[in-house]
Amino acid sequence: AMLTKDLAVTYTMIWSLAIANIFGTVMCMMLTNTLAKIAMVRINLLTPLVVVIVFLASFQATRHYGDLWSLLFFSLLGWLMKRFSWPRPPLILGLVLSGIIENYLFISISRYGAGWLGRPIVLIVLALIAASLYYGMRASSRSCNAHARRGSSRIKARIPMKLKANPGALFTVFILLLMIGLVATAKQWQFQARLFPWAIGIPTMALCFLQLGMDLFRGKDADEDVAGMMDLPVDRSVPVAVVIKRAVNIFAWIFGLYLSIWVIGFILSVPLFLLLYLGLQAGETWKVAVTYMVVMMLFMIGVFEMVLHIPWPPGLINGPQEFILGLVERYLSALVPI
Repeated sequence: AMLTKDLAVTYTMIWSLAIANIFGTVMCMMLTNTLAKIAMVRINLLTPLVVVIVFLASFQATRHYGDLWSLLFFSLLGWLMKRFSWPRPPLILGLVLSGIIENYLFISISRYGAGWLGRPIVLIVLALIAASLYYGMRASSRSCNAHARRGSSRIKARIPMKLKANPGALFTVFILLLMIGLVATAKQWQFQARLFPWAIGIPTMALCFLQLGMDLFRGKDADEDVAGMMDLPVDRSVPVAVVIKRAVNIFAWIFGLYLSIWVIGFILSVPLFLLLYLGLQAGETWKVAVTYMVVMMLFMIGVFEMVLHIPWPPGLINGPQEFILGLVERYLSALVPI
């Protein structure tokens, strides 16, 4: 019907998307310099705002508390990957593209069987992947050699490899166990269902064994972190005790925000988090903290409640949130009589 009787509606939708993309591109180009100035804002003011926006965005996807638990898990996972020099962009790409990859992998196997790997386009893509990996590792090796030649006082000669237990090896073992569990669980499924988990899990297991060997058998010169291919290097000059203290502190604030949302709901928790973080942790003036709190409260009520009509989840103590939402509802009823 959309291509026959309602063809005008179909073309309207297509042109709307095209014009919206053009308009968005032009606006981004015009506002590039202005948006770049955000980087000049003090980190103490940006950090709580980013945390709050991430919480709101992750929850509004499906409006389920499980999304917030996933947010906490991947926050911790991302920090661990950063500390142990595991690149994070491939994980993000994998999460974004996993649905598409699984769908087309199933279609390819169903249509061509294993012969799809020998098709020309597939061979070209595989060659490009192999070339990018080769040149990436070559660039990384050159970066390591250049770092050593710059005269680091700690690296005078290559130290023979020896068995060395370290936290990075424990993290690798954790990822390896996850992959083993994934492959073992998928073994009980039908072939079509276990195809994608095995296609991801088995190669990842092999890479984990390789990484574990690198973690356990490496010289002291390997502790010196250099720029990787896909992520920023870790600043090893900061003492580990200081790093752990900072991590515990910020994760305590993040988990406290989640706990507050669960107890008293979003409407009160988010402004309260901004007030306490800016006033107690960031050391900003209470005037700035109160201003942030009021602006965020008005933004949440104005955009999510009055415009988008988002249903907020009830907290364990839901009276205060219901009172605020009731005031907003009565205000809207008085403003626009039904």
